[in-house]
Amino acid sequence: MKKTLTERNLKSIHYQDLDLDALDRGLKRGEIDQAEYRRRLDVLLTPFSRTDPKTGRVAWSFFAVFDDHRDSPRGFGLRVFPSGERRFIYTYRVNGRKRILTLGSPGELVQDIDTDKKVYTEKRVDLTLATARKHATFYKTLTDPIEFKRQNLDRKPGNGDVLILAQLCTEFLENHAKQYKRESSWKEDERRLKRYVIGADDAKQKERPAIGKRVAETVTEAQIDSLAQEIGKRAPIESNRVVVLLATVYAWAIRKGKLPGTFANPAQRSKKDLYPEQARARILKTDERPKLLAAIDAEPNAYHRGLFRLLLLTGLRKSELLNAKHKDLDLGEKTLHLPKTKSGKPRTIPLSGEAVQIIRKLPRCVGNDHIFPAHRVEYQLDRDTGERNFQMFFRSGNQPMSNPKKQWRRVRHAAGCDDLRIHDLRRTASVMVIRATGNPRAAMKVLGHADLGTTLKHYASVTDEETRDAVEALSHALNGES
Repeated sequence: MKKTLTERNLKSIHYQDLDLDALDRGLKRGEIDQAEYRRRLDVLLTPFSRTDPKTGRVAWSFFAVFDDHRDSPRGFGLRVFPSGERRFIYTYRVNGRKRILTLGSPGELVQDIDTDKKVYTEKRVDLTLATARKHATFYKTLTDPIEFKRQNLDRKPGNGDVLILAQLCTEFLENHAKQYKRESSWKEDERRLKRYVIGADDAKQKERPAIGKRVAETVTEAQIDSLAQEIGKRAPIESNRVVVLLATVYAWAIRKGKLPGTFANPAQRSKKDLYPEQARARILKTDERPKLLAAIDAEPNAYHRGLFRLLLLTGLRKSELLNAKHKDLDLGEKTLHLPKTKSGKPRTIPLSGEAVQIIRKLPRCVGNDHIFPAHRVEYQLDRDTGERNFQMFFRSGNQPMSNPKKQWRRVRHAAGCDDLRIHDLRRTASVMVIRATGNPRAAMKVLGHADLGTTLKHYASVTDEETRDAVEALSHALNGES
């Protein structure tokens, strides 16, 4: 939409001026044909239109009035939002990509430009229509005004309405992740963003990661790729998670109006642009089971022995067992109620007789209802025998035992399976249930999955031995042998 802008009509231009209904009415009445309808629609929406890939319909959240004054460069105009907010903009193309530079809101204090020296001055001026035209005319002489502004303008937090990426990520954590995600999920998001974008809590502006100091709207795909490659040198999967998380942050910012609706998400990637990932299918082999069980039984701490055994016997997640409480146990009925699970739905699981016996033998802590209460251990050397005596001390408060990473590494090393992770015990339990019952749905119930496909995809691994047996069975069938 084009119009000669004046100081008087700046406030009289409204979002409703973009009347798409009028176009629809004209098409229905036969006043305009389909070709004219499309032409007018393109004029109204360009360059701020984007198409929904699912529906194919044009989606838009603001419109712009481009100034046709003789002193205005092409691409200079006023962006109007549904809230009534207005901002001067300058649109241009660089390397075939359309970009939108926000100059500021009418009446806002901005740094003036010395057009001869091509630098920003210390002087701050009111952003009048004349000043905005002057700045837009200057930007027209540059190849990439956004990059020039990023490199030359003072970009400290709180300076105008500039939003750096670190600030955007912090807002995402506080206003979205911590409100709508599970605690374990948002804490992982927080860890990644603080490490690669925001910086530590006490980090000063200069100590932030380089990408975190950039203006969110000026971050490019190349800069995201550079970050991904740097992380990928040592942790390819972590690199994928960081890129996907940044794409989520940008998508949230666009949805919430913190970035323009037509802003191209610089972190959006397809699977082929990420590091290849292979679903983990490690399970405990037949010859490894007695060795692992022996190594578990050799652990001096009853809680560690019980936890590792119960993980195999129940197929529960480590976090579910660590947070389980005695009040949720019914040893008579042999059940354990889980009020909080990964899916968000409570469930009750049956316990085998062996699992009940293990729980009965675990020491109880007065004042702590967790089956695996928080505690610390001390080893004292017996001077007479030279043996190390094990002593346990419960910690105050009603907290669960910490993650036994060190103890698990010791157990798996003693069993000769250093690549076995704790979560592989859950996968092993699933496979053993399927083998014992021949019913994948039984495994689905044990694991607490809502969808059988999840169980079959991630928790129904087939061993080499089973593959050989299947091939032999095929051979016998073809030869008519029973």
